[in-house]
Amino acid sequence: MELSVFKISGTGNSFLCLKERQGKTVELLDRPGVVRQLCQNSETEVDGMIWLNYGSEPEVLSWDFYNKDGSKPEFCGNAARAICVWNFHHGSRTNNLTIETPVGPISTEIVNEYRASVDMPVVEQKQDLLWVCGVPHYIVNEEFDILNLESIYEKAFKLRQSVEYGSNGANITFCYEHENVIHTVSYERGVENWTLSCGTGAVCAAAFIKNKNEDEPSIFELLTPGGSLQVRLDEGQPKLIGDIKIHGEWTCPVQIKK
Repeated sequence: MELSVFKISGTGNSFLCLKERQGKTVELLDRPGVVRQLCQNSETEVDGMIWLNYGSEPEVLSWDFYNKDGSKPEFCGNAARAICVWNFHHGSRTNNLTIETPVGPISTEIVNEYRASVDMPVVEQKQDLLWVCGVPHYIVNEEFDILNLESIYEKAFKLRQSVEYGSNGANITFCYEHENVIHTVSYERGVENWTLSCGTGAVCAAAFIKNKNEDEPSIFELLTPGGSLQVRLDEGQPKLIGDIKIHGEWTCPVQIKK
C-alpha cells in the first residue's frame, strides 16, 4: 500500500507526519517497521515520524510518535511546534492546538504563519548534570565548535553508552553561553547521532544555565546547528519558540504487517 506523508522540520529537526484517517488499512501496518523504512529512506530521511489522530474537537489531536529507529520517546518539543504549524496549514487550521502525548496534554500556539510556541513540560533536575523536560538530558557544559561537531563526537558517544536513566538512557546535550547566546547541540536517543536541533535539550540547557546564575534573564536565545530558538522560563511552564518549515508531501510505498 501507499501512505501520503508530509515532511516538516523545526530548526532542522525533521519529521514525517500523517493522519490516521487515511483508511482502516493503516491499522494493519507495523508502525515501527514503517518508521524505520521511511525515516532511513534517502528521499524522505528524517529524525522521526508522527501518526496523528483527530478527535471530535478541531483544536485537539493525539499523536503516536516514533524515533528514527522505531523506538518511542516520551516527548519532542520541536515536533510539537512543527505539528502546530502543519495543522494550521493542512489540518484543522486552528491557531491553538492541544496535543495529547505520553507526558500529558501539550498546548501549542501559532506565533506567525511559520512560527510556533509550545508550553513545554516542567523541567526537573534529577542529578547535578541530569535534567528532564519530558525527556532526559545529560548536560555537558563546555565550549565547542558548532561547525565541527566531530571534535566532541567521541565524548558524546561514550556518554550516551554510559549515562544511566530508566531503560533507554539519556540524550547528551552540550551547551555553553557566549555573548548572551546559548550554543547547544544534542546527541539524541533513537537517532543515535547529533540532530540539528533538540527542543527539550534547548530547554534543559537554558534551565541549567539559569540554575548556575540566578541573575541570568529568564528569556534565552539559543543557537543550534539548525538555527535559532527562544526559550522562556519567566512563566510557570517553559516555552519553546521557533520557526518551522513544511517541505512538502510524498506518497510512499510501505509494507503491510503479516
